[in-house]
Amino acid sequence: MEKTEYEDFINILSKHKLNESDFEIKEKKEYPPHGSIGPLYNELTIKHKKSNTCKTYRTYCETWLTEFSNDLKSNYYRTRQ
Repeated sequence: MEKTEYEDFINILSKHKLNESDFEIKEKKEYPPHGSIGPLYNELTIKHKKSNTCKTYRTYCETWLTEFSNDLKSNYYRTRQ
């Protein structure tokens, strides 16, 4: 995750009264063979620790931040009972 994306991610969490520590983030990058420039594939899997709910976002453009924000608004990560 780029620095500006990380800052936006933290701001989104803050707007929803959540903390980074509420989530587990795994980043996956796949690079082409022979050292071509840049990864072919980027994705983040974000897991809400308390609800154990996770979702994977493709991060080749910053639209994942909007998608993540919308998921928070729709209570996608709400605590499951």
